[in-house]
Amino acid sequence: SEDPAMAIMRKVIEYKKRWSETLKSYEFEAFTRMVMRRDTSIAMITESYTTGYWQIGDTLREVVKQKRHTENIPGIGNIGVGGSVVNFYDDDVFFVGYKFVGPTSPEAFDYYDFKLEKTRIRDDKPVYTIRITPKSRLAPLFKGKIDVVGDIYALVGVEIAPNEAFTIPFVSGIDIHYSQQFGLYEGRYWMPMDIRLIGGFDINVPGFSFPKFIVEQASVLYDYSINRVLADSIFQKKRVTELP
Repeated sequence: SEDPAMAIMRKVIEYKKRWSETLKSYEFEAFTRMVMRRDTSIAMITESYTTGYWQIGDTLREVVKQKRHTENIPGIGNIGVGGSVVNFYDDDVFFVGYKFVGPTSPEAFDYYDFKLEKTRIRDDKPVYTIRITPKSRLAPLFKGKIDVVGDIYALVGVEIAPNEAFTIPFVSGIDIHYSQQFGLYEGRYWMPMDIRLIGGFDINVPGFSFPKFIVEQASVLYDYSINRVLADSIFQKKRVTELP
């Protein structure tokens, strides 16, 4: 017999289709903080405040309003700004040059197995925890757990990591974990409220030895404005720009 998670995910995808078809644009504010460590010592810290803009048919654009970083890393550009936030509700999730099939994509059943692990009650509503497992080790996919609220079948949280297909040149021992929560806006739209990343990796360059790097990044997204008219000039800017 089919696992109950399969029917739950069909409802999640159908509900997402109904509200996402009316999502034409949005704007938000974000605060992002990233800390990089080498073994037990802190290598750098960056913080930024950004405004994000998205409209259908285009990519996310962000304007950096404020940023600061430790003095040991001058000229780092826009590393660690909110633009590195990914939305795991998207059909296609882009990260470091890879395109992942999202767990709520209409094609998700071709790429993932879903298994219901537990059901709990929160605010008198059932919340389902579902294990997602990639069907392929060759395609970039996610593994981990997602939470679905059962009254309207909305994705409300994820705790996932990329599978073995995710590799970076000269980097080994990659261990990256994401968590993200979603909030309801205007009674219809489920948007990311935050994202947290923790990852470790080793850099392998012939003739050089580096201690293991640990990256911790947290972003908070707030003050969403849904389906407002955005100026065309915003989308003529680079992916990430800074105020003078």
